[in-house]
Amino acid sequence: MTPLLDHEALERSAVVADNRMNRELGLDIVAPPFAFLGADDRAGPDYTGQPAVDSHDEG
Repeated sequence: MTPLLDHEALERSAVVADNRMNRELGLDIVAPPFAFLGADDRAGPDYTGQPAVDSHDEG
């Protein structure tokens, strides 16, 4: 697992949290290896009792 950057290293990093800026800077954008197919809202409550959905992915 890659360690998290400390505050100073993060400020020096060329990577930013804005995808538009990353594209303008020509930085590689990594796409997840799956596709979101939809969600099912009939999942019922999660372990905290809050409403939940089941996510369906392909990949």
